[in-house]
Amino acid sequence: MKNFVLLVNGNEVAVNDFVRRIIINVLLGILGSLTLPESPREAVFRISE
Repeated sequence: MKNFVLLVNGNEVAVNDFVRRIIINVLLGILGSLTLPESPREAVFRISE
């Protein structure tokens, strides 16, 4: 099972298993479409204004 933590403004947000799986699969799909020199072991996605 993949670990997933969602932080909003520094606070952890609880997400149910369905949402967690959707987010993980979307992010893994994005990573899988990139040409990377090696397989990622960890990824950090940050969105800010």
